[in-house]
Amino acid sequence: MTDDYRSLLVLSIYLNTRGFAFIVFEGRSSPYDWGIRETRGPRKGKKCLLRISQVIDRYAPDVLVIQDTSEQGTRRAGWISKLNGSIAGLAKDRAIPAFAYSRHQVRRAFECYGCPNKQGLAEVIAKHIPTSSNTSRRPVSRG
Repeated sequence: MTDDYRSLLVLSIYLNTRGFAFIVFEGRSSPYDWGIRETRGPRKGKKCLLRISQVIDRYAPDVLVIQDTSEQGTRRAGWISKLNGSIAGLAKDRAIPAFAYSRHQVRRAFECYGCPNKQGLAEVIAKHIPTSSNTSRRPVSRG
């Protein structure tokens, strides 16, 4: 292994009515950083896109994962679907492969862990977070 080696970084973004949440995975199952960004006001979509752009620039992920809000995917509010498309555009502009998964696909992927809801999914992910103080993980940003 060389000093230039780093694990694949996967950034997942989940949009909600108050803004967005994100999680960065290093490798297959190691949460690296995460956060929630609340955005309010009349131009919420544009503000969210700017903050998401900053998150993408900060982590320079190798892969981006978003929710599939197409007609075949998960039904969401119009502005969220539009913002989701803009996020895919950001990834394309930065040559980052983007993958979109529906709520149903995510639930199926975590069925073997017995995750009935988002809380259960969060608990499964939390089990992979190192508890030792001597990890190489950067401090979590909370801004």
